[in-house]
Amino acid sequence: MFESKSPVIRAGAYIIIGFFTLIIIISFGMPDFMTKLGMDDNVVAVVNGEKIYRLDFVRFKDRMSGQIPNIDKKEMQDQILSQIIMRRLLLQKADEIGIQISDTIAMDYIKNIFKDKTGKFNKNYLDRTLQHYHQGLADFVLMVKEDLIIDQLRQMIFMGVGVSPEEVRTEYAINNSRIQIRYCYVSGADLSKRFKDKINISEKDIDEELHKSKDEIKDPVTDRKRIKDKLEKEMSNKFKTGLVNLIDKLAEEKKSFNEAASNLGGKVFISNIFKIGDPVRDGNDKGKMLYSLSNSAIFNEGLFSLGKGITSRVIDSFDGLYIFTPVRNDIFFNEPPVKEFTRIENEIFEQKNNSVFMSVISSFHEKSKIIRNLKFN
Repeated sequence: MFESKSPVIRAGAYIIIGFFTLIIIISFGMPDFMTKLGMDDNVVAVVNGEKIYRLDFVRFKDRMSGQIPNIDKKEMQDQILSQIIMRRLLLQKADEIGIQISDTIAMDYIKNIFKDKTGKFNKNYLDRTLQHYHQGLADFVLMVKEDLIIDQLRQMIFMGVGVSPEEVRTEYAINNSRIQIRYCYVSGADLSKRFKDKINISEKDIDEELHKSKDEIKDPVTDRKRIKDKLEKEMSNKFKTGLVNLIDKLAEEKKSFNEAASNLGGKVFISNIFKIGDPVRDGNDKGKMLYSLSNSAIFNEGLFSLGKGITSRVIDSFDGLYIFTPVRNDIFFNEPPVKEFTRIENEIFEQKNNSVFMSVISSFHEKSKIIRNLKFN
């Protein structure tokens, strides 16, 4: 068909192939595009088959007025839509569990929140609120019912969350801990300079390595340099491994930090004073972050197991080698004051609640089918 002399036949063939290619791209590479085809512009999203309409978006936007950060309009609209979708997921999850709120309970709640100074229900307050949100009473009651359903879902999830006194004491001890270390550091570049005098790669060594790698040889001149660099790197790593093993043996024998630092040959520094879980900094709280220490299992274990002045094992990092020893290690498991105990207990409880809640909702979200169809303006 493509070899036909007729330009019309050739053009028709290309059009047919192009059409099927477009169908494949749309079907497999653009699934959202297919689902949105023919969708009503008044539908801003579909959550597990349930439609969310533009009027719902406008009402929720009015309700959230003043609570959205000062960002550009498109991002603000996107955040509002995300919150509406999350709200719909919560309501669907509540319905799946069987949580229901009656109209009577919702109306009692509304009467309670629209009281005047005498404690009586004030219909004028309610009417002004309905006017502000452009809602009738039935829609407002539905919104309140949804709020109460979500609150009940949260409470149900939170029922299994508790905080023990030991957790509070531990958190109090962590918050009031004061730790400081001395550390010795030598960079990879300094190590290479130190090992350079010990490395002696002969022409014979290069010849032997070239003989082992005949299949890789392309240019005898450049290959000799490449092989030499490779052998020097291997020899340097061998010396480095030997140094690490030597200091790790000193650590195993609980030798002094000064002896280990002398062997390591780097510079000795003192850190800032920090608490458990905080980043370690060089010198003071404004010094550079020492990520290689903070993120090391050797460091986090050694903080509590090492005696003052005793060397740690070597922390072999991307930027060089480190060892350390505690200078200050103040951790006291005292009973917190009552006011502080309550504050910490509430913080831990809130953290656990959020963690459990997000775990439940994230699992439901992953299984859900969500289509966003908001036309930003």
